[in-house]
Amino acid sequence: DVTRSQSVTCGIFAADLQVWSLARRGAHRLGERDFAGAAADLNKSIGLNAKFDYAWLSRGEMYSQQQQYDQAIKDLTEAIKIDNAYTRAYYLRGLAEFNKGLYAAAARDFSEYHKLNPSDLAGLRLRGNSYVYAKQYNEGIADFSEALRITPRDQFALALRARAYY
Repeated sequence: DVTRSQSVTCGIFAADLQVWSLARRGAHRLGERDFAGAAADLNKSIGLNAKFDYAWLSRGEMYSQQQQYDQAIKDLTEAIKIDNAYTRAYYLRGLAEFNKGLYAAAARDFSEYHKLNPSDLAGLRLRGNSYVYAKQYNEGIADFSEALRITPRDQFALALRARAYY
């Protein structure tokens, strides 16, 4: 029955649209630092469709902004499980791990971020910084040197490499 099929298709589309709309509104509220509103929307979006990576990413970012790094890492890991090429999820999880003092884990995530997004030198700089904090100075210096090879006047890489030598 064509009418029934169209009705089912429209129902699925409407449900997906609701999930997306809630996640977008939650992300918008996050930008306004309305954490309670963001949490409500993102929790509802995830509850409606636990396979929607953007909602997990946004909620992970929310937790990170609130310095709830364990929960942030958990949610960002869920986003990566759904889409293992989600560059922003690796970036944000790396930052949460770094802020929690998990420097080796942060270096792994920044490596993945850089592999997926090689034109963005932030991955090299952040991985290098993670290595330095993990007392793996040679690896850090190598990353800063690579960033300088690509962009010789990179002031961040110059400063970070100089600090790594001391």
